[in-house]
Amino acid sequence: MHSRANSIDVIDDFFSAEQLGELLDVVQWLPAYYVNRQDHVKDAPKYDIHWTYPLVERDASLMTDREPELRALDETLRPVIDVWDRLQERLGAPAMLYECMMTANPYGMEGRPHYDCPDPNKRSNHITVLVYCNREWDLAWGGETVMFDQEGEIARAVLPKPGRISILRGDPYHAARGVSRYCLVDRRVLTYKAWLR
Repeated sequence: MHSRANSIDVIDDFFSAEQLGELLDVVQWLPAYYVNRQDHVKDAPKYDIHWTYPLVERDASLMTDREPELRALDETLRPVIDVWDRLQERLGAPAMLYECMMTANPYGMEGRPHYDCPDPNKRSNHITVLVYCNREWDLAWGGETVMFDQEGEIARAVLPKPGRISILRGDPYHAARGVSRYCLVDRRVLTYKAWLR
């Protein structure tokens, strides 16, 4: 049986050292806010709680093009815009960005298995791009992004190595695993969510 988790691309050579340094400098100083998404997103799960910084805010329909808002960000956030521009060359089709955010998961903040798109009929055109933005990552720290197959088994796990990118095509069921108690930093991930046109 084909696993939807097979539609994950992992890219380790996306950034030059200079590009990665500029991006990490930006992402490290972004403030994170403790959010229960259920408070402002219709039909969000009860415990959709995390630390986040929305760079562009999504709406409930997930169908509003937020790229103009991304392009209007302060010049200090230019590396975030540049990543999106370069990513579109790798996606293979034009994409409509509907959300961009940074998440910061410290020890004790567990991710839950989820789909990014609530409508299963639309998932085939959905894309989530995860850009791991810590300056270093130790194997003992955990924090893997895990994808599940149709039987609920782990089909793929991706370590959040600095500058690594995961492209999740077709919105596989996935979760951000918590970091271990040995990890004294938060796991920072820049996330772009879009529809392939």
